[in-house]
Amino acid sequence: MKRVIPTDESCRDATIRILVVADSAIGLNANFGVGKAIEAIRAHSPSYVKITVDLARRDQLGNHLDTFAVNPAANQANLIAKYRGLRFDHAESGARTSDPAHQLLSQYDQVWVFGFAPVGDRTPALDEDELRSLTRWMDERNGGIFATGVAHTLGAALAMRIPRVSTMRRWTRSGMSPLSASLSLSSMPHPVLFGGGDIALMDGLHEYAYEGWVYEDAEVELGRSTLTGKAEYPSLGAVRETPHAISWAKGQPDARAGEFQGLRKTGAAPEPRVALLGVYDGHASGVGRVVVDSIWHRWTDINLLGLEAAAETATAELATLTDKRARSAAQQAIANYEKTIRYFINIAIWLAPPSQQRSMLPRGCGELLSTVA
Repeated sequence: MKRVIPTDESCRDATIRILVVADSAIGLNANFGVGKAIEAIRAHSPSYVKITVDLARRDQLGNHLDTFAVNPAANQANLIAKYRGLRFDHAESGARTSDPAHQLLSQYDQVWVFGFAPVGDRTPALDEDELRSLTRWMDERNGGIFATGVAHTLGAALAMRIPRVSTMRRWTRSGMSPLSASLSLSSMPHPVLFGGGDIALMDGLHEYAYEGWVYEDAEVELGRSTLTGKAEYPSLGAVRETPHAISWAKGQPDARAGEFQGLRKTGAAPEPRVALLGVYDGHASGVGRVVVDSIWHRWTDINLLGLEAAAETATAELATLTDKRARSAAQQAIANYEKTIRYFINIAIWLAPPSQQRSMLPRGCGELLSTVA
């Protein structure tokens, strides 16, 4: 397959450093894992920025031990976890510290969380010390957060206490019946979904049964404070930015029919639908940005391998196809894979702190203009 996003190593001034933290049940190089997505992000860095991805586990080799370890064999060419037993207030030495300058977090611009374990599972939930550290990193360093889980309570242990993530996505609700294809209801797609022209990236991509559920704008609880004593959704002058749902799927969740009735009565949702993606532009309020996805299935190897194989087959056959429907189906197969990779890259670009966004802007690349709000 050709590169989804063209590259030119000579014009890269900025580097986006992402730390991916995955529960032990989510593999890094297996069908039930996110290794393929990580490889795609590394391989498809745009021409104006380099994207690096380090990997971390909350436990030790699946044994749920708290011992911290750094694996020197981990690098950008493999899918080995660099950190095991990670807590968000760890220093490189393995000591836990409240000094942000010495925390591993200071080495990263973004944290991407792939949760699977529910609350009460053996995988340790975030404690208050590391939550304070993560919150300060989000607020003071404009650290960007991406988070996703599965339906029911899967992923709650790792993600549900993270500021903004906790109020933008449901972490304790049940699954639902299969949904139709996703859609964007806004006239202009959000930068996370933008692919050029007027195409919303998520249009036409397959959605799964048992999705998670992102809160609608009117449902987000805005009055909470964080462990640092500040407003979860702060104001900067007269500006108080709030989260927004940006993509939905039509469907009637079996276990949530009553809730949907209530939403329709309050006007929060005009029809039975489920919000799939949520964003928070924290830069407008002086803090980091956040993206939450309703489910991580779209990120898994088994999904991406299928999309890639279909796209490769379609690419090989396209030149010989004469039937209009067959050509259209082949073009859609290619687009589905390319849209998915572009979606991953868009998240990395959009979550970048303001200083990095400013360093990318002078290049004036078309890809950048598509992804920086």
